[in-house]
Amino acid sequence: MQYFPMARIAVLTGAAFLAACNSGGSSSSGPAPAPGAPTEDARQGQFIDAPVSGISYSSDGGVTHQLTDAEGVFQYRDGEVVSFSLGGIEFGSATGADVLQPIDLQQGSAQAASNMARVLLTLDRDGDPANGIQISDIVRQRAQSLSLPATAFDISPEDLPATALADFARSANEDGERHLRSAADAAAEQQCTEQDLQDGQYDGDCERGLPVVDAGADQSAEEGVELFLTGSATAAGDRSVQRLIWRQASGPSAAVQGAVDQNQLHIVLPQVDGDSILEFRLTAIDSAGLTGTDSVLVSVTDILPNQVPAVDAGNDQTVTSRDRVVLSGVAEDADGDITATAWRVLSQSPAVSLQVIDNNSVSFTAPNVADTTTLSFEFSATDNEDATVADVVRVVVQPSPDNQAPSIDSILADPGVASVGEQVGLLSSASDADDDPLRYIWKQVAPAEPLLHITDAALNDAATEMPELEQDTAFEFELAVSDGAISVVRSLQLQGVPPSAQKPSPMECLSNPTQWGCPLWTYRDMLSPEDFASCSPDPTVESCPFSVLLDADPGLLACLTLRTGAACSGIVNNLFDPSYLTEKIPPDRPATSCNPAYDAATYEHYVGTWHEHTAYSDGTWGQRPIDMLEQVKARGFDWAGSSEHSDTLDPGNPLALPRDCPLEPQIGDTGVDPRCLLGDQEQLENNVRKWAAIQEMVDAVTDDSFTGLRGFEWTSDRFGHINVFFSEHVINAKTEAGYAVSMTRFWQWFTYPSTFGGGDDAILSFNHPGREDLIEAFLHEDVQGNLEDNLTELPLDLHDPTYTFNDFRFVPGADYRAVALEVFGKGSEYDSGGRGGSWLSYALDKGWHLGPMGSEDHHGTDWGAGSLPKTVAIARSRSASDLREALLARRFYAVAQHYNDIRVNYTVNGHPMGSRIRAPEGTQLNATVSISRGGVPFPAEVEFVTAGNTIAASITGADVATTLRVGAGESYYFLRIRDPETDRPIAFAAPVWLISGESALPACPVDGGVPK
Repeated sequence: MQYFPMARIAVLTGAAFLAACNSGGSSSSGPAPAPGAPTEDARQGQFIDAPVSGISYSSDGGVTHQLTDAEGVFQYRDGEVVSFSLGGIEFGSATGADVLQPIDLQQGSAQAASNMARVLLTLDRDGDPANGIQISDIVRQRAQSLSLPATAFDISPEDLPATALADFARSANEDGERHLRSAADAAAEQQCTEQDLQDGQYDGDCERGLPVVDAGADQSAEEGVELFLTGSATAAGDRSVQRLIWRQASGPSAAVQGAVDQNQLHIVLPQVDGDSILEFRLTAIDSAGLTGTDSVLVSVTDILPNQVPAVDAGNDQTVTSRDRVVLSGVAEDADGDITATAWRVLSQSPAVSLQVIDNNSVSFTAPNVADTTTLSFEFSATDNEDATVADVVRVVVQPSPDNQAPSIDSILADPGVASVGEQVGLLSSASDADDDPLRYIWKQVAPAEPLLHITDAALNDAATEMPELEQDTAFEFELAVSDGAISVVRSLQLQGVPPSAQKPSPMECLSNPTQWGCPLWTYRDMLSPEDFASCSPDPTVESCPFSVLLDADPGLLACLTLRTGAACSGIVNNLFDPSYLTEKIPPDRPATSCNPAYDAATYEHYVGTWHEHTAYSDGTWGQRPIDMLEQVKARGFDWAGSSEHSDTLDPGNPLALPRDCPLEPQIGDTGVDPRCLLGDQEQLENNVRKWAAIQEMVDAVTDDSFTGLRGFEWTSDRFGHINVFFSEHVINAKTEAGYAVSMTRFWQWFTYPSTFGGGDDAILSFNHPGREDLIEAFLHEDVQGNLEDNLTELPLDLHDPTYTFNDFRFVPGADYRAVALEVFGKGSEYDSGGRGGSWLSYALDKGWHLGPMGSEDHHGTDWGAGSLPKTVAIARSRSASDLREALLARRFYAVAQHYNDIRVNYTVNGHPMGSRIRAPEGTQLNATVSISRGGVPFPAEVEFVTAGNTIAASITGADVATTLRVGAGESYYFLRIRDPETDRPIAFAAPVWLISGESALPACPVDGGVPK
């Protein structure tokens, strides 16, 4: 084709426009307008995708519905706005210029321009843009039935295939269903155009890089015979051919045998009433999405005496969405019988389901459409000589004038926070007032990488899987719901969190014993003697082994800097105290190293019982942990934690100390029946394997509705009792120094790798503070009390310095996994008996990051009773791993006895209780609290408690709000909730920690482990 040089376009002026062929413009029934000739004062421009011929244009200066010529040329005067269209499809308008492209007509929208190019390339009569885009008469005629504004092109590339535009482009040439050209094809054509125009004119000699396709040599054969068409395709550059598609473009229909997506097409030629020519097209799509095509002709010779059937699919129809449409065909055979008939939907979209009425008739409900849409149906008939003939009927579906938009009623990701390998449901519900069938499309809109695969993306409930992540990633998914005419869109957020650090194997620890998770990790920075030389003169440098202790003990810095006896008093002894070394060497992962991830839409409140006893330690004789678990489950709770005393759980130890044994002594008058010392009367072998047996019971009772948890109570009658959960191993305070001498062994065990028998897989809670110290009771009550009652008042109080866990001495290595402190237990409130009026505040001020626990600490048989406190965990699910994550997140609250139905929501700037919010100093944050009881709002007195048990705000109501300020360093605010009628605490909610800093903390792992 000879293209129109741009230099010539620039100088062609002085010609006058022809008068318009029809003053009212062309109509669907009139002849097609002819290309106009240049007239006086006219300029000529060229519409290029490749040059597009055969589309209508008009100007606001008087040119009405002329056609672009074979070179894409149109006429205009300076300053005139030129509009382009194809039948009822509006392409848009732009001020006349030497060259106009789709992006000019679409006001610079690259998305709309790309979609327009895809439609035009698909409509091209021969599918080869190298010789221009040619719009045929049949395409122009069919386009008259449409009514689509220029804005119809401005949709996402992914949505284009399901539109009336795409459906029209695929079928308008009446040569079978074409492949809709890709966005890559449009981009290649645009790049080709830009290259071509670099020399100032467009002559079509640019390199497109499309696949080179050869459909093979033309063939001739007799009717009714089998034939093989063999083609080939080669992709340009380093790309590869990804897909091949054969289709018949014209002539009587041949029967396809087998697949159409291979290089070879197997067909049976039809019977014909006269010699006929069939055209077949082979399309290749490469790895970049680029498309190439070629055609092959098959000449069919009429040799059989049989007359083929006469088939009529009926008249074309025009209907409205939701109409019932009946298609009735007629088939006759002049020299035989019709043996079979069939109806087939040719259009790819929208979907239509045919209902059979009789051999020749079917019906369907016209689909809901946004724009006038043409559907094609084929009616075929076969005679007794196996001759098959088909005819096509078209149904034009017009939009319903009173269609109502569908509604997306709910949408969520469940869970809303996920880590590597976890399945996430993308869940939705939608409705339509007109009861139209709905179509769903899920897609990921952010980030661009990694791109997650969506399973069942065309259903209301889809799913995806979280990939491996190196950092916190916010994924955004969009759901489009369409009734066929109107689409509505909503989006959701899914938080992706990296997995926790993976523990090394024993062999890996042998090769590198100082790596995390190995026995010498704690002392990794103190094992190189030559490093001590770097401590002088500056002990703060990282190479100085003492530098890791300076933050934990400021006195050490003074000693190393001043080097005086006064400054170093006690420090040297501390350095040789194993307890000091174990407790003061800080880890790299304190509780404030990350902020727990959270999703308000999918995290729920799960109520459970904590700290339960049975005859396996000192509970009621005859009762086993399985009895407790089954009873709590039957009472409708979500979880329960068994925590028998550690001194009865050593493997091989058969004895326990159950109470209320009904058996009479059998050994003398004062003896004890040995059976009273056995915790398991039903499975005697369990008495020497109680720790393992409890896990088996937990596993047996756990299902989707309930989770059992195994733990133990470390029982020191001097330092206090500690509940330990999720550990593989047990440590017994009464068989080592932890019973009365030192907590060193416990902290060593708690921070030692579980792979080697330690407890670094455990979490802990401090139990009933101030209630289990025999030495404190002896000194303060017995000694001091008796002296002051009987002799004289002492000048100072006598106290055990190790009272309440070494006076809640902070152990940095335990911080991440020391999660709670009991504030309610056994039907009592513990917290207000603490130093300064609050044990919780006192422990927090020591540096711990703890939440409040409601403990049953029950030794009877009424586990789960309303007269005992409970703990409510806010978690992704009630599974053990998700409950562990909620405890590590401090996302829980305690409810008092007789107030088990209290529910509390406490957020600060949308972050729930337990959060660690880092923001610039001085930032004001919005705190909100809602309280309900039995599902009904419950007005209560809400105290926001901070350092020193200071009440920062006290507000009464069911829904309260205040502002909290980020100060220097770190601060906390927990909730103490009182019943206004009694002024007694009925609930405590875990703190939110505010930390001054410029950037938010990374998300904590959601798998219950520690951060990498």
